[in-house]
Amino acid sequence: MALDDIIEAIERETAEEIAAIEAAAQRRAAEIRARGAAEAAEIEAEAASARASEAEMGADRIRNRARRDAERQLQTARNAIVAELFDGVRHRLAGLRGSQGYDEALVQLVVEARAALPEATVLRVGTADEALAHALFGDHDVQIVADLDTWCGGRVECSDGRAVDNTIEQRLTRADPHMRRLVLELMPELGGRPHE
Repeated sequence: MALDDIIEAIERETAEEIAAIEAAAQRRAAEIRARGAAEAAEIEAEAASARASEAEMGADRIRNRARRDAERQLQTARNAIVAELFDGVRHRLAGLRGSQGYDEALVQLVVEARAALPEATVLRVGTADEALAHALFGDHDVQIVADLDTWCGGRVECSDGRAVDNTIEQRLTRADPHMRRLVLELMPELGGRPHE
């Protein structure tokens, strides 16, 4: 199984997870909006009984506070949903080692790293991948060091300090902003953007 197939499978599973949590997200968002609207209505009713000029200024402050509180609660819900999704993706990726196609994924990640830095002299891999790395890359003019704590992939280094990290974790970090945008596109009722 090629890395592209694994990534496609992860994206498909991610879409399924998004669909599974979307209903819960919609309920959470509706509850937050309803609570915010009820609080704003209550606050506005209290403000109406105050003196005219003070009431107007006070009502504006109260409405703004209620809006900010509702937005904070909605932001918390957005962040929780995104965190839940990423936890699911991380959990699935953490179980990648030992799965069918793992060797191919490791090869593809290392080959990509070496292509980006062909003069690399050191290949760092996960501690559990030492024997596999020697079997796959032992005859490539590179020193293999098994000292990474990674789900899959490797890091190549040159003696001058240049390095390319092409581990699944690093790729997930780079994909984070794109995945957050995708979540919000797939769940428009949440609107806005989650805090980074």
